[in-house]
Amino acid sequence: MQVSALNKLGWVTALMQGQFPEAEEHLVDAERLALECDDLSGLAELHMTYCYLRIPFGNFEDAVDHLNESDRIGRELDLEQPRLFGLTHKAQTLRYMTRFEDAWAVTQEAVHLAKELGNRKWLSELVGFPTAFYHLRNGDLDATSEAAEQGLNIAAQIGAVEQEGYGSFMAGLTSWLRGDYERAISFQERTAQTGRACGFPFIEAMGLCALGTAYLDVSTDLLDKTAELHGQAMKLLETPMGAVMGGLAWSDLGFCALAVGDVEAAGDLFDKGLSASNATKKLSQNLNHKCIDRFL
Repeated sequence: MQVSALNKLGWVTALMQGQFPEAEEHLVDAERLALECDDLSGLAELHMTYCYLRIPFGNFEDAVDHLNESDRIGRELDLEQPRLFGLTHKAQTLRYMTRFEDAWAVTQEAVHLAKELGNRKWLSELVGFPTAFYHLRNGDLDATSEAAEQGLNIAAQIGAVEQEGYGSFMAGLTSWLRGDYERAISFQERTAQTGRACGFPFIEAMGLCALGTAYLDVSTDLLDKTAELHGQAMKLLETPMGAVMGGLAWSDLGFCALAVGDVEAAGDLFDKGLSASNATKKLSQNLNHKCIDRFL
């Protein structure tokens, strides 16, 4: 019980309070106790928690090691949660590392297991986020939209608010790419709402950035609305958990700065996307380099 409590203290201290050094102390104590009493399920939970402390800062290799351990212990003890958590987040992490084909292989394995076990929470995330992203990277907007909305609907049916946010973000992104701004705005409003509801500011920031961009694309007469939404996003991006997806969010903000002719602000935002260590730093680096070379 102490191991479980320390793991949860580490999670809350890091993700809800942003106190990462203090969270590490809780997890060190949890690991020591778990090893002393041979608590393998507690170790599995520990490795899952460490994932949340590594990915926000772009420490991908360490995150993958912890996720592999979570999956291994889950297999050894036949525990559903560690296995699906480990595989789902490993697929996400490999995507952040731009190892797209490896990520797709793990995604397919995890989807098969989630269906086999009837676990709709992890299925909704796998379909709505890494599966949708895989199709988006391949340029198949129909498959992207189908996967995103499928994941979104599954998550909404079971009240999985975090996973609902991922699906609505990808559905909104696809609608925006098609020029369907009404649907894009509707989906991204939902993304921001789910981010607030589940307490993950990075999901809210993703939605606000995309929402502001969609309004700007509709008309420059809505520039005040865009500025309001992006101002809210910037405040979230200044927090540790708000900046988890900062690489892509700063790119989005940079494009909008360019659209209104503020080249200096755009350069600062693209530079931040290049230099700050976060989950999407590798995904955004090529994009930001191209923008800096072209406009500055």
